[in-house]
This record gives sequence, C-alpha cells and structure tokens, in this order.
Amino acid sequence: MGDSYCSDCKRNTEVVFGHAAGDTVCSECELVLESRSIDETS
Repeated sequence: MGDSYCSDCKRNTEVVFGHAAGDTVCSECELVLESRSIDETS
C-alpha cells in the first residue's frame, strides 16, 4: 500500500496493489489508477 493522487477523488489517497491482476486501485473510489504493473520488490 502507498499514497497516490486519484484523478477521480481529486486528492491524495491510499492505494491498494492487487497482486492477482497487477492493478493499483484507489481505496476510496476503487478507480484503477494503474493496470498490469510489475511488482519488482522480490
């Protein structure tokens, strides 16, 4: 999890990374901010 700017909420909000689909999703409005991301933290 982290913080990012959501263009739908118009504010900085907490985002959730969905590992199955690779999507970064706004925790407030569930807008997909980034799709098919690659997790390079391993």
